[in-house]
Amino acid sequence: MASRRAKLQHPANLFCAPDVPTSLDMTGVCAGWGFGKLFNMNNHLLFDAIGWVGAAALLVAYAMVSSRKWEGHSSPFQLMNIGGSVLLAANTIFYGAYPSTFVNIVWAAIAIFTIATSKRVSSR
Repeated sequence: MASRRAKLQHPANLFCAPDVPTSLDMTGVCAGWGFGKLFNMNNHLLFDAIGWVGAAALLVAYAMVSSRKWEGHSSPFQLMNIGGSVLLAANTIFYGAYPSTFVNIVWAAIAIFTIATSKRVSSR
């Protein structure tokens, strides 16, 4: 059985309540009650799928702007950027790839800022 210290080092264990009895699966992720059940070996496939959908959304958005079917400041482009980057951020948090998480959060923030400022400019 892994130590409590090893249990807390895995990023998925951020959602495990420290005062709730848990058991560790073979990846060192808590498999106890509450949110900890979300992060077991079987859910790697779920977070892989979330990451692939996010990557596809960003690539489709880029292709649409590059082919001049969408404008770079258009709402569909910005919404695809928000959706794709949030999904990729969820994937990278699960796998502990925090530099990529940072990039995706900033990417989403830029898209949100662009939508907010374009709405403010168009309302004048």
